[in-house]
Amino acid sequence: MHHELLLVGTRGAGVLIVDKKARVPSVFKAPVTKHSAKPVFVHKQLEALYPNVSRIELFSRSKRTGWTMFGNEVEPDTDSRKVA
Repeated sequence: MHHELLLVGTRGAGVLIVDKKARVPSVFKAPVTKHSAKPVFVHKQLEALYPNVSRIELFSRSKRTGWTMFGNEVEPDTDSRKVA
């Protein structure tokens, strides 16, 4: 079992509120991968809850399409460091 606490924030004006019916539990089953790596399930849920926003993950272990990733294990390149 996993339990993930996620901090969801916005930049600028506006508030991202998710309908209570669309929210998912913070405890779920997922395959265990690298130490402290977030399960793919978490990324998919965030993408479904917030479909048309810029996304950033701090302390990431790998790249993910559609996200800006920061972490000492992410391959550095211009695109992975750009925040839209």
